[in-house]
Amino acid sequence: MATRKTSTDLLAEIETQILTNQNKAIHATNLRLVLEDMVVSYFNNTDTPSPAIPWVVAGGTADAITASYNPQITALTDGLIVSFRAIGANTIPGVTFTPNAASITPSPIKKTGAIALAAGDIPAADAEIMLRYKALSNWWEYINFITVPATPSVPWCIAGGTADAITGLFTPAVGSLTDGLLLSFRASAANATTTPTFKADATVLHTITKNGGQPLAIGDIRANLYECLVRYNLANTRWELLNPFIPISAIINGVPVANHLTSFFSATALQDAGAITNHGVGIGGTGGQVSWTGVGTNGQFLVGQTGADPLYRTLSGDVTSVDAAGVVTLGKVNGNIVTAGTGTLTLGAGKTITLSNTLTFTGTDGTSFAFPTASSTVLTKDNTATLTKGFNVTAPNLGNIAATFTPDPTAGNIQFGTNHNAITTFNIPASDCAIDILLTNDATAGVITFVGYTVSAAPGAPLTTTNGNKFWLSIRRANAVATYWVTALQ
Repeated sequence: MATRKTSTDLLAEIETQILTNQNKAIHATNLRLVLEDMVVSYFNNTDTPSPAIPWVVAGGTADAITASYNPQITALTDGLIVSFRAIGANTIPGVTFTPNAASITPSPIKKTGAIALAAGDIPAADAEIMLRYKALSNWWEYINFITVPATPSVPWCIAGGTADAITGLFTPAVGSLTDGLLLSFRASAANATTTPTFKADATVLHTITKNGGQPLAIGDIRANLYECLVRYNLANTRWELLNPFIPISAIINGVPVANHLTSFFSATALQDAGAITNHGVGIGGTGGQVSWTGVGTNGQFLVGQTGADPLYRTLSGDVTSVDAAGVVTLGKVNGNIVTAGTGTLTLGAGKTITLSNTLTFTGTDGTSFAFPTASSTVLTKDNTATLTKGFNVTAPNLGNIAATFTPDPTAGNIQFGTNHNAITTFNIPASDCAIDILLTNDATAGVITFVGYTVSAAPGAPLTTTNGNKFWLSIRRANAVATYWVTALQ
């Protein structure tokens, strides 16, 4: 940075200029202009530092701030910038500022273009504050004020329209319906139908639902003055009511919740209850009283009595044992013997077990259930019997039969499927069996190639690929030799 010229430097330059021009025929006026330029340049030297912004630790109070600057500010000019260190957070909107209070009257501090401060806009003691004076309006602009965005509130209005065609006029108006848009309104009446609608300003009206698209119940919008919160579902073009009315009329064991609460919290509900017995059971009385039983012993259980309190009772008779977990082991049930440990049930003479539900065998003995070796009434895989009834079957759907296909008898003896593409390998079954398959061609049916079958030159009707044609394939395998027969149905 260049050194600022002193007055001595200026005089030396003037003297040099005069000596240089004294032998020249220079006009006196021109010399004067040259000297004037030198003086102006001296006083306009760009190395002159800019004046600093006045700063001081503030005085006064948090809401009537003063500042004693040195040198003093004796007059307020438009655009004047000052700064100070605050002594505390402001507590009111009408904060004033007075620089050098003896000569200047207080002026209000405002923010963001003539808006009054809110309490706490000057945040705390030691906050550094900068102001600019606006002469036209006689107030100070808080120029380093930081605006903290307010948490957006849910738009609200008093609903119009009718109980089931609700309208809402919001400020500002709702311009479009975006997914998740949250609005609220004060209802004018309870909904009288299950499909009320809501229209926000000039947007399209849509149905109000609840619980993920379920219709409202009548009265879910409870009544006049009920505050409703709705969120828009763009994908399903509907309003979801987030706070449907939940009446205390839900049913517990066939009795409304309100009745339970009224009974339990009535004036006599717990009267004469006495101390609660540890591990005891509470028994209700006719007047709402609760009494407590004693503590039962291992194996005891409560037995109800018509018109009287239940009582603890102990199993007797053929009870082998009762453990602490309440598991009862019976030695005999109606003459039938249960062997402890193995769980074997031995029927007594003349006893019959009748099953009214599913009989399921599990564990390691599940495959060793023994039937009589010969019986005219029990059908088993090892015995011959005469069937006097037929059976209904549900034929499995094979779908589009794959290019490589092996008939499976375990899926059922009668099956059906679709010839959708060429079946290049139609294998023989993996075991001896008899299977009938109803085959239907679709628009892309292909040629079927049978592999491993023993057949005559013409095993039935020829197979076609015509869309819609149907065929029965009768497949038989015995002693590992398989054959098939085709029956056309058109």
